[in-house]
Amino acid sequence: MSATPRVSVIIPLFHPSAALPRLLTGLSAQRMDLAELEIRLADHKGEMNFKLLEQWRKLLAPASLLLDVGPPGPCSMTRLSNRSLARCAGRTMLVLNPDDRVHPLALDLFDQALHSGGEPAGLALANSLRLGPFSSTPGRLARSSGYSPDRLRRVDCVGPRPALSRQAWESGVRFRADSGLPGWDLGVQAWMSGLETVSVRKTLTTVIQAPPMFRDRNEERRRARLVTANPGFFSSPTMTWALAVLRREAWALCTPAGRIPGKREAERLRDRWVRRTLRPYQDYPEEVMDGLLSPAV
Repeated sequence: MSATPRVSVIIPLFHPSAALPRLLTGLSAQRMDLAELEIRLADHKGEMNFKLLEQWRKLLAPASLLLDVGPPGPCSMTRLSNRSLARCAGRTMLVLNPDDRVHPLALDLFDQALHSGGEPAGLALANSLRLGPFSSTPGRLARSSGYSPDRLRRVDCVGPRPALSRQAWESGVRFRADSGLPGWDLGVQAWMSGLETVSVRKTLTTVIQAPPMFRDRNEERRRARLVTANPGFFSSPTMTWALAVLRREAWALCTPAGRIPGKREAERLRDRWVRRTLRPYQDYPEEVMDGLLSPAV
């Protein structure tokens, strides 16, 4: 391994995964100088088999394979990832799940995209192929093209596996527990920190989705938590919608999947629901209806 690695890969081991050897094999096949690669296994419970660890080190040589044992007591995936990110030495950092798969050019392309200009960019985005938990479930391509602040306020144009630069980490871009969509949240943090975001127009990672029984089924609440975690980025009506979702107010629980309503859309959503609910009372005086339709505080 070189004195200063160029790329650092963090793999949180929160739950046992039989797919970890496949991911490590994919990292050993990267078309870059493996001496410039640092891999950190963030082990939550410290139950790693050291004999197996030595075999993986031989497979990945001359890359560096390090083990980070999690702190004692309860530890979230967010804290585990941030703990290893703070320890890594690479200028380009990528967090992968054990079930993920990587393209042979992934690490090199991410690093080139982040450091191709004079000033390093904050985030590097790439397309990801999302595979279902079962072989019968068709895959879906998550595209990262069309990144812009306006689009970022409405849809996830970041993708599940963005790469961070050292400058982004030092600017305070982190995985946060109060945000339900970590990739989307990283894009919002990078924009609010004034960092540039670049895109690689290739599919570089494959993400295996967890079975529905192990996922947070209420995806709408995750989008709402993303809004409440970034109050300076989203409009006031959108914040009102997010708080209404968390309170389970009926008017807010009918947004399209994967979208966050913008300012006008959130206002129309509430007004449409109220008018539909109050249709039996349409003969009421106009001033009464206007009072019922006044914006929520």
